[in-house]
Amino acid sequence: MLEAHFALEQGRFLKEVCLAGDFIADSPAIASFEYRLRLCHAERGAIARVVDGVFSDPAHYLLGVGPLRVIADTIVKGLPA
Repeated sequence: MLEAHFALEQGRFLKEVCLAGDFIADSPAIASFEYRLRLCHAERGAIARVVDGVFSDPAHYLLGVGPLRVIADTIVKGLPA
């Protein structure tokens, strides 16, 4: 299970992002991911680039959510239409 909690700034940018759920990850990766998402454009492509940027680092890992695209998809599902 993966949950993404966030607020929007001006309706266009992510802020106060927090990942939660039943997954295993290294703390520095989650901290970096949540930090880099702050003021990221609230659209799938921009979010996916942050996901790829953080988790392409071999020092970081995230287990239990399936393909990494699930992370961006989960956040996008929470955006207003």
